[in-house]
Amino acid sequence: MNLENTTDLQGIAAFYEEELASVTNQDHSQIILITDAQEPSLVRIDDQTFWLKGHPCKDSFVKHLRHILYTLSESSRQTSKSQCTIHAAAVSIAASDDIILILGDKGSGKTITAYALCHYHSAELVGNDLVILGSDEEGKLYLHGGTTSFTMRRRVAHSFFPDIAPDKVNFSVLPSELLDYESKMVFNPSQFNISVCTDKKYIGLVVRVNVHTLATANSVTKSFSKQIEALRLHENFARYIRGQTTPLSLDGNGRVSGYFPSFDSLNMQTIRNKMVSSLLKSPFFYVTAKSPQESATLIMETYAKHRHLL
Repeated sequence: MNLENTTDLQGIAAFYEEELASVTNQDHSQIILITDAQEPSLVRIDDQTFWLKGHPCKDSFVKHLRHILYTLSESSRQTSKSQCTIHAAAVSIAASDDIILILGDKGSGKTITAYALCHYHSAELVGNDLVILGSDEEGKLYLHGGTTSFTMRRRVAHSFFPDIAPDKVNFSVLPSELLDYESKMVFNPSQFNISVCTDKKYIGLVVRVNVHTLATANSVTKSFSKQIEALRLHENFARYIRGQTTPLSLDGNGRVSGYFPSFDSLNMQTIRNKMVSSLLKSPFFYVTAKSPQESATLIMETYAKHRHLL
């Protein structure tokens, strides 16, 4: 199997959707040798060639195949392009070349803040959940693409965004009715006239968000522990090159099998360390808000002040 376009997140879709096969990175390809085996395993033959063993008739292997293939391309992404897949959201500011990178823990409000920035402030979506961070020859950081769909908890979405009606979205619901808070909805930006930015753009602002109705006050601060933030970024940037998020096989009962080896190296770690240092030198703020609308407003006000000082 000669898989093209896996250097960008769009490559996941390109594997299945023919119309997306020419999105970007036509010069990049990897050879994935897939052979039948009861127990999945993965071996790197060289930088561009991998031997993946698995059971092609088992959903537990096949349905995760596109994620496995994308993760395999992370080593090429980091070494040849100085790019790194990270867990974050990002938007592009209208009529500018700047991107706002939105960081946060799981459930902290990255997605709803990104949606609010797009819906109320005419920002374009760069990526949600996963984005590709890159560093140019001068060490300046940019983003170039990401996963372009919104996944929100239904209760959170309906509470903060009444305009998101059930007839406009596709639902993805966990089978257990006892986990109501984990019931989620998935929709595309185009369903709400939100544009997607596919251009390479540089980072103008970095925020770490915490959105919660019980927040004591809305606030923006530059006073935070650089050491703790560096540890968070260090872990985030290594998630995919080390295969932490990608089991080779995962069945409906939660049984994980197979071994996804780390393809990390000293060179890649050095690249990521420089990215962490550069990001911490960027305009970086912690934002706390009681709602995504207030979070988005605080971010836009902070961005405007920063732009005015340049």
